[in-house]
Amino acid sequence: MFKELYTRISLVRVRQALSSGQFLKGRNLATALVSKAGDDVRGLILLADACLFCGEPLAAKRWYNYAIEKKSENPRWSANDRKFVGAYISNRLLECSFLVNNESKVAEACVVEQINEMPASQGLKARLFVNSEQTNVPRRYDSRNGRKRERSLR
Repeated sequence: MFKELYTRISLVRVRQALSSGQFLKGRNLATALVSKAGDDVRGLILLADACLFCGEPLAAKRWYNYAIEKKSENPRWSANDRKFVGAYISNRLLECSFLVNNESKVAEACVVEQINEMPASQGLKARLFVNSEQTNVPRRYDSRNGRKRERSLR
């Protein structure tokens, strides 16, 4: 019971940090959460989001892929919830590829809308989806030195 309460409180703190643009704080909180509750898919996804928002798409990709492995193990999620999470992660993996390859994001708004329209529990949707358009997500990824560039993708 204590572990579930800790996880819920930590998830809220991570989401608040990411939503307010405090990406490093969010990444640190998510890292602490994953170290204590490593199999919690929501925590894994938020850690991946935080890495992506900090301009670390390769680290984000690793965490998203780990979350994909773990998502089928959550007994409380319906089949629709699992599909929604799969689509969410796929969209984020695509965003990682765009950053690594320095390509522009053309169809993201349309994809985000379609993902949000998928049947899944409203609680999961409300707690999980941090739209990168709502935050100042990394500008560009410089694959030569693994750092973000300041030029905007939008």
